[in-house]
Amino acid sequence: MHNRGKRVGRLVDRHLDISFFGTDAAAHTRRSVGCVARPGAVASTLHDLLRESFVLFLRCGWSFLLHLAGFPPTEWINMSSQGVMSKLKRSLWQGNGPDYERVDLEDGFEKEHTNKRSSRHVKPVVITLAFLLTIFLFLTSGRKSTKPAVSLKETLPPAYLRMVYPARQADANFCKIILSGAILNYPEPMLIGFEGKNQQENTDSTLDLAERISQKTSILGIDKHLRNISATRDEDLVVIADGLNTWFQLRPQTLLDRYFESNRNADARIRKELGIMADTLKIHQTIIFGAQRDCSPWNAEDPACSVVPESSLPKDIYGPLTDVEAGEKQDRFTKHRPRYISPGFAIGPLGAMRKLYAEAAKRAMGDEHLQEGGKVLGQIFAEQEMARESHKAKPGSAFQGLSAWLSSFWESPSAVADRQAQQLKETDLSREFGIGLDYASGLAFEAAHADGDMEWVKFGDSASVHAANAKHGISDSRISSIGPDVGASLPPFWTYSHETLPSRSTPWTNVSLLTNVWTGVTPAIIQHDINNYKTDSLRESWWSNIWYQKYGRKMFDVHVQSPIGPVAISGYDAASRRQWWSAEDWKGGARNETRFWWRYEDVCGGTEQEVFRDKKGPWYLPSNH
Repeated sequence: MHNRGKRVGRLVDRHLDISFFGTDAAAHTRRSVGCVARPGAVASTLHDLLRESFVLFLRCGWSFLLHLAGFPPTEWINMSSQGVMSKLKRSLWQGNGPDYERVDLEDGFEKEHTNKRSSRHVKPVVITLAFLLTIFLFLTSGRKSTKPAVSLKETLPPAYLRMVYPARQADANFCKIILSGAILNYPEPMLIGFEGKNQQENTDSTLDLAERISQKTSILGIDKHLRNISATRDEDLVVIADGLNTWFQLRPQTLLDRYFESNRNADARIRKELGIMADTLKIHQTIIFGAQRDCSPWNAEDPACSVVPESSLPKDIYGPLTDVEAGEKQDRFTKHRPRYISPGFAIGPLGAMRKLYAEAAKRAMGDEHLQEGGKVLGQIFAEQEMARESHKAKPGSAFQGLSAWLSSFWESPSAVADRQAQQLKETDLSREFGIGLDYASGLAFEAAHADGDMEWVKFGDSASVHAANAKHGISDSRISSIGPDVGASLPPFWTYSHETLPSRSTPWTNVSLLTNVWTGVTPAIIQHDINNYKTDSLRESWWSNIWYQKYGRKMFDVHVQSPIGPVAISGYDAASRRQWWSAEDWKGGARNETRFWWRYEDVCGGTEQEVFRDKKGPWYLPSNH
């Protein structure tokens, strides 16, 4: 198949040099504007083959269009694209065509009257121009992703899914994230700033600046960890999750599928907003943070809050009171759509995350006001959105984009590259980090100010669905069925061995899942807010409801005994799907920044009453491990 693909490409290359004109001048015209197949070009995929054919046709069609318009080759060969377009418009609409007279009507519309003077060239020229425009729209707007296409003869190599948990010490909440991640087959994590079991915070004044800042924020520790990973691993995915406030609910397959889908949707929105500048400046989403309803630790009037875009959720998602502050006796943000960055969850390519956290660490080191919580990340995100706003398409840019696109057909590849490089040079991209937010909370649900939206729903039980809707007064149910990406993942109790658990074929519709009844979304990750007394207590009351808690001890045994394999197979499309593996070979614990392996029983002993709730004492590594 590999060799056959090359033969096809060369065959096309030899036989596409077709003349539309029969004169030497025409041949000179073809060579001048590129109406000839590129020497040595090889179409490695069917998409490339079709694109090369379209490009060749458009080049020749452009030459034919100018020929019909009466341009001598020597006059327009060296003209700029703007000059050609201007002269072409004058020739088409004022030269040989009918005269137009505009008559204003009373209703504000205009009617066109034409004289009877005929033309031989205008109609075919207009048809040709319309056809070229159609092809232009097909090639530029029909793409579903700005990500580079993968050749049919290529396969992407496996990559790592890296879990990073900032956590200073172990307690029952820390042990819940370790347990829940293991049960759902997430990779064992890297711990940032971890000091072991029930360590007292060091407030010694002899600590250096970086150590004192690390007491306030995990930014520096994350930055150091990412810098220590080889740049050859830049395509690995990194998941950062708060090590004391996170539970996993769905499998990594669902998390990654939603990550790639969210990026595809965001890129489509960015192209719509920025027009041709999105591709020219290579602006697209690669990093996704959680989204929260209030702008803490910033104040609402701060630029870090006021300039960020609105949530992508419908403006009436909660009815007429959407985004309206509640009364004094209620949570004031309960009806607000998630809009602000939450530092408790992030996912993105290692290379992009390294760049972002290096910038965040530099700012935190230089300004003590940015060392609180997620302030520095909020500032970076706001500045990115302000910069993107300045790149948005201006009126008339659609025609300019078409002109620039058509002009690229007679420009040499080096000229196109030089022009784009100049545009990049003239544009400040230092504030662009590819950040987007998980507005729908499909990746990670932020419980702060939002716990009232959530219900434990068993989708296979109509009574459970009805009760959830009735509690919130929802007549048009948004939770009538489970998300297809959830149902398509491995069943919740599927294991390599036949343990004394519910059937391996038990579907997701038969387990209780925390779901947003207003959006119908079941999040892959649940994040609590330690600063809110109500959601802090939910870390205890909700724990009994999560589907695996009752079977936690046995499912943890199964995890540490199971063979190592890919945790997910996912990508932007079928051609870019790849296997995602754990970067850690050991199971049943976590590793810290010094590469020391912390066994679960060593740091979580004494938490079993809260974590397992089965009165069977501490968990120990199975003897047959």
